[in-house]
Amino acid sequence: QNSLLPQIGPTRISYEDLVDATGGFSETNVLGVGSFGSIYRGILTNGTNIAVKVLNFQDENATQSFIRECNVLKRVKHRNVINIMSACYNLDFKALVLPFMSNGSLDRWLHPQNEDGCRLNLSDRLRIALEIAQGMAYLHHYFFVQVIHCDLKPNNVLLGDDMTSYIADFGISKLLFENSRGFSSFYKCTQRINWLHST
Repeated sequence: QNSLLPQIGPTRISYEDLVDATGGFSETNVLGVGSFGSIYRGILTNGTNIAVKVLNFQDENATQSFIRECNVLKRVKHRNVINIMSACYNLDFKALVLPFMSNGSLDRWLHPQNEDGCRLNLSDRLRIALEIAQGMAYLHHYFFVQVIHCDLKPNNVLLGDDMTSYIADFGISKLLFENSRGFSSFYKCTQRINWLHST
């Protein structure tokens, strides 16, 4: 039985929808592979381009990473932090559905594979640096709980159609809160997945 998390995002997307969108999670649609899973490009029946982050269950930390990333992304409201469209899970499958970023990662633009590859001028670099700083300031000071990304690097900054930058990949992030004694503590995201239904 497939489960949906309707409170995660505005779009309800089932496992079958993701299979159809990604061509059965075809290797030709793989955008990248990380420690917690693979990311696939997909196209929904309405023509929407998506990126599907499927967790690797061989990694014992995959479920915790899934919960942590959902906890962060479902509440994000900032133009420079990637938002979540939906999430789908059952006992054997967990995936986040994210907007597809047509210009890929910042790393691709900073370190092109060849001389004819992607290039950024000084103005673009300054703008992107400012956008990243604004996104990080939001996570550190203006989010409902302080978020420490823990893995900010060019590969985890994505560029949209208009080259707007988005901070992504919160799988190993830490959530901080201030306790009654005034000390900051790490919030361990180990709650049951049903917690994600809360708003």
